[in-house]
Amino acid sequence: MQLKSLDFQNFGTSQIAWFHPSTTLLHDGRVFASMQEINGSDHYGAPMFTLSNGLEEGWSAPSEIPAFKRRTLEGTPFTEGVADVRPFTLQDGRVAVFGCTSHYTAKGNAFWDKEQTEKPPSGKAVYSIWSPDTGTWSGYGILELNSVTRSYRTACTQAVLLDNNRILLPFYLDSGKICDFHGYTSPCFASMTAIYRIEASQLIWEAQSDLLELPVLRGCVEPSAIRLADSTFAMTMRAEDGNMYRAVSVDGLTWRDMRPWRWDDGSPIETASTQQHWIRLGNKAYLVYTRNNGSNATIARFRAPLYIAEADVENASLLRASERVVFPRQNHNGIEARYGNFHCAPFGENAAVVTDSALFAEKGNMRTTVMASLVTC
Repeated sequence: MQLKSLDFQNFGTSQIAWFHPSTTLLHDGRVFASMQEINGSDHYGAPMFTLSNGLEEGWSAPSEIPAFKRRTLEGTPFTEGVADVRPFTLQDGRVAVFGCTSHYTAKGNAFWDKEQTEKPPSGKAVYSIWSPDTGTWSGYGILELNSVTRSYRTACTQAVLLDNNRILLPFYLDSGKICDFHGYTSPCFASMTAIYRIEASQLIWEAQSDLLELPVLRGCVEPSAIRLADSTFAMTMRAEDGNMYRAVSVDGLTWRDMRPWRWDDGSPIETASTQQHWIRLGNKAYLVYTRNNGSNATIARFRAPLYIAEADVENASLLRASERVVFPRQNHNGIEARYGNFHCAPFGENAAVVTDSALFAEKGNMRTTVMASLVTC
């Protein structure tokens, strides 16, 4: 495994604090990327997209994804936006961008506004599809789930393309239970997957999985899925008990053996409530993750350095000798960065790109450095 830093400093514009940088490789060799401006804790601007002729070429001026524009919810104190978006190149070469609805008050994200007494609407998983041939976007689509009435999301996820023009998508949803989350009343969540058939610009529900639950704080959330070299599936999930979890499935719908990731000698890997994502290079699977390394306790959720290691998925273990740093800690003018949610995207059978942002707050202003790394074997 080799890692190469990529120059993404011309990504978008330096005047905006970009977060959630995510890429996908188009069939014609160009690179599509999405991102969002960050204005505060979980407070995001409209999702944007940009194009490049190559990973280290110039990027086009960012444009708003039309279907994901902010909208006012009449008769309520809320506006509704779309957050945590991730793009994926479909079998026919078009790009599907998935995200989830997020609600805001005048103070920012409605979840963090304790003065707001009215409950925001339930969250939904949404999508829009872009055609590289015409440069046009489809409308606002909702990813339907069978018999799910409470809030559900697909956030910063990794999807799996299937045969017969279908796609496997992970979700996490309100289980109906609640917990105290650092002084805020929060739902507890369960993770699951669903399969959709792609017809024109619509994703048609076909099937969905059982639920994976963890009875600790908000449960298991923000899952990402992968299809392994033997055609089975695996899912990795964020949790809030100091562990990160994986489950496996033969068909992507019947999940079993949810257990915490460990080192290959059986010792625990201490992490915090944050995501992991997958990379597959040839026949090998790798996990990209964060952990406590003994010197990064001042970094929220141990989000830096960002690590990668080869994964023994069947045994839920990471090969410790294979661990490498994808992105080190960032510091600018003595200010330690804050870090967001990263993304991993395949760029062929033997390459992948990892992207993340380092946020610097200086004298009331926010700016970001977009970080990108090419991983190859």
